[in-house]
Amino acid sequence: MIGGVVAVIVVYLLVNIALLVVLPVPAIAHSTLPAADAAQIVLGGYGRQIITVLSLISLPPLSTRS
Repeated sequence: MIGGVVAVIVVYLLVNIALLVVLPVPAIAHSTLPAADAAQIVLGGYGRQIITVLSLISLPPLSTRS
């Protein structure tokens, strides 16, 4: 169990470091979806679309009740 928690923390930190490398802090602060903005810089226009679609796909499981 602790390994899973550590893995999530590591992934979270790596994503945040990557965002800080690609985008300045004011851009991150004013962005609605910083990951999409970073993907657009790195991958071009399709990068933003890919991240936006992946974000939308990840939302429905959060709204289901168990």
